[in-house]
Amino acid sequence: MHKKLLLSSILTMFLLAACTTAAPAPSQNPSNDPTAASPALSVTATVAPSDCEGCHKDAVLNWEGGAHANTQSAVAKQLSQMRAGQTPEDVINGSNADDCIACHGPRAVAVAGIVTKETEALDHFFNTTDGKFNSDTQSINSTDWPQINCATCHQVADEHSKAQLEYGIYNSKTAQFSTLDDSSKVCGQCHGSLLTASRDHQIYDAWKISKHSDTQTGVANVIGLAFKDWTPADVINRDGNCIACHAPTAVLANGGMTDADATAYFYTTRDGKFSANTTVDHVSEWPNVSCTACHDPHNPSIIAFFNSTTRKYEPVTDNNDLCGQCHGNKRFTNSKNLSYNIIAGSGGMNVPDQQMEPNVVCTDCHMYTSDAAGSTSAVMGGHTWAVTVREENGMSTSSCTHCHADMDAVKSDTIIRQFQSEFKDLDTRAKSNMENAKQAMDGISNPDLQAKLKEAQFNLAYAESDESSGYHNHTYLMTLLNDSVQRTQEILTALGK
Repeated sequence: MHKKLLLSSILTMFLLAACTTAAPAPSQNPSNDPTAASPALSVTATVAPSDCEGCHKDAVLNWEGGAHANTQSAVAKQLSQMRAGQTPEDVINGSNADDCIACHGPRAVAVAGIVTKETEALDHFFNTTDGKFNSDTQSINSTDWPQINCATCHQVADEHSKAQLEYGIYNSKTAQFSTLDDSSKVCGQCHGSLLTASRDHQIYDAWKISKHSDTQTGVANVIGLAFKDWTPADVINRDGNCIACHAPTAVLANGGMTDADATAYFYTTRDGKFSANTTVDHVSEWPNVSCTACHDPHNPSIIAFFNSTTRKYEPVTDNNDLCGQCHGNKRFTNSKNLSYNIIAGSGGMNVPDQQMEPNVVCTDCHMYTSDAAGSTSAVMGGHTWAVTVREENGMSTSSCTHCHADMDAVKSDTIIRQFQSEFKDLDTRAKSNMENAKQAMDGISNPDLQAKLKEAQFNLAYAESDESSGYHNHTYLMTLLNDSVQRTQEILTALGK
């Protein structure tokens, strides 16, 4: 089926990349992601944000407040600090080249009658002395500078009001626009290795090896097991919206769909219902938890999530609030993934609230970025969401060491494994007790014992809703399990079992 994404409500743009000396790409660099999904298209007429503002006022205003609308000064700073003594030719094509124009203002090569290539763009937009950059290099001719604007990432057709919007990248080397087959690859041009394999921004590459980039099969497995004989609408309206957390921008595929339609589109049904044989469908169009699921592409600095039901970005208060939408019950009260709540240390039944690290947020541990320039941890920007990151030299970087100076990565991993082992052992005991207590309570109507069983079941299920296997707020998790064990033991003792 011919594939197109409806992006009339969002303009997908690059995340701003710094113009610095490139470091070798991490070994995890994906090799199966072509930069362009189709042949390069002809150059379109230059379209300024002011041309778009009449119909897309909110998008343009949002863009104006973000980093994409202010890229020239960043290039000037890097040229003055790191490229003093070099010519535009050295910067673009030299032995230590780093193409600032390609990511910070690719349409700078299309300034009518003035600029036609990248070296000319550097010379036109940044002052030099005797043809070389120096410590006093600044931005010049700023009114001509295009920023990362609408036409950087959008192919605007002549009959724009009728034509399907295409998105991709304007290539400053070829002065052509190339379409791309998903929005994350647009971001990956400059925040990954898709445009320049050796650049030192690997956020897209990190995302590609994370669980967020591979969500469709897991949902299919759950649907086949838990929602047999349910319709897609049943899944959305009765139990939980799989699309909302596992691929919220999936509703933009196939010309735009509802959550229920997207569920039917991406998973096979029989007579309109799911079955044990349900599997994935339209795999190439599934976006996973894409860049634009958590970043409004017009202004990525705003903390927000894409609401698949309203098809709008919903601002949140902080990173914890963002994670808690899907890793907690912030959006869906019946969520079965409650790491956010466990970390908050509240919500247990007849168990006191407690937090091991009250001032630590999700991203402190799961998106920690080392300050060691060129390290895998630094260039991946936390987008594997792993606590420990393997470096190219065989060593590891652990987020734990940022706060716990007495630890190294080996010690922190040992403690994590210890926490998980303790949780597993106690969880096994709690589940065994639970089965024995439920059997013993069969036919028993004692209100006090029924209340104990209810408490034990709730706290056991709550502890198991955590997604860390036992190291999130470890003392609280163990308290929940111990309470479950205690209550079930009281039931068994009372019934002489």
